[in-house]
Amino acid sequence: MPPEWGIFLFMVKLDFHINTLWIIFFIIYNIYELLSLGNLNLRKPLNETLMKKIIFTLFVFQAFSAFAQPRLSLKKTSNTLKPIVEQVARDYYQNFNNIKGDTIIATQSTIEFTSKVSPAGALATSITKYINPYSYTWEATMFQSEDYAEAVEKYKEYYKQLNGFKLTFYDKTSYKLEGVYDTPDESRGFASSILQLDAVNHDLELFKVEIGITYSLPDWTVKVMVYEKVSDEKIRPTVSVPAN
Repeated sequence: MPPEWGIFLFMVKLDFHINTLWIIFFIIYNIYELLSLGNLNLRKPLNETLMKKIIFTLFVFQAFSAFAQPRLSLKKTSNTLKPIVEQVARDYYQNFNNIKGDTIIATQSTIEFTSKVSPAGALATSITKYINPYSYTWEATMFQSEDYAEAVEKYKEYYKQLNGFKLTFYDKTSYKLEGVYDTPDESRGFASSILQLDAVNHDLELFKVEIGITYSLPDWTVKVMVYEKVSDEKIRPTVSVPAN
């Protein structure tokens, strides 16, 4: 949970306790007044200085809580997508072994695992191992809605966050993510913006970060993926044609 939310919850609890103190204070004061009606000897004025201090303190806490709470609740949380993607990228050479969790499901062609790291607000996060051709994909489902316009805004937001972002790998080398924005088209039903590194390191030529939006009745889904783009030769092996 982001620190801002912890502060916000603290302020909500503080506000609740202040309201409780107000109630207790007025109950005690009214009980005193009722008892004093039947016994004039009890009808001694309360210590006015103490009363003023109590009321002033309660007002100060109430005002502080009312001032801080809406500002904390409306404050935007820090961008959590970038550091998560960087953490995933650092484990790229290890086939995501350090962030790979328990096995979810296994088939003849794939094995799906839970992910130990997940962006704030992600609906689902997983790591998939493909048997043939051998490769790994980290995937986070970030948004899902029937509202096309809202989904496009999220898709565009994630692209803006990651395009131009400089990733630092485990060996301390840094490379910038860059890619062309694939403009969504509602009639097409999908869009995919693929980012790659401006790296001279040939080991990273196939490293990709993809932001995708797809439609599957009734929802539009926005995902962020980190994977190795398997070469076309491995997907479609060259078939030698015998000479006539």
